[in-house]
Amino acid sequence: MPSTGRVLLNGEDVSRAPVHIRSRKGMARSFQSLELFESLSVRDNLLIAADDGRVRHYVRDLFWSKRPTLNPIALAVVKEFGLIDVLDKRVDDLPYGQRRLIAVARAMAGSPSVLLLDEPAAGLGDDETREFEA
Repeated sequence: MPSTGRVLLNGEDVSRAPVHIRSRKGMARSFQSLELFESLSVRDNLLIAADDGRVRHYVRDLFWSKRPTLNPIALAVVKEFGLIDVLDKRVDDLPYGQRRLIAVARAMAGSPSVLLLDEPAAGLGDDETREFEA
């Protein structure tokens, strides 16, 4: 929490707003520590991030259960980051560099209007950093 200053999003002060409120207003972030669901697949991590929290979706899924699909934004991020081949792999089975990409992809999957990146290349080697920058 900042000790001074304000953060304005679309003219509204969100400096002290809880995370879920900032998220609903379109703000997302990636963390220096990955904060991934390590025992879940890449796909599941992205689906969780892209969930808009609407109750009607939960009710629909109770009665018409089907395998959820990635939204168009999440799918575009997967393609851009070259993650298609690892979508169904567990996150903890992947190398650190890919997990770093997944953390950023997860932040982008919810289609935020503002994305804050906390040292996105932290812990990456020179080659991985160059790949990440591309």
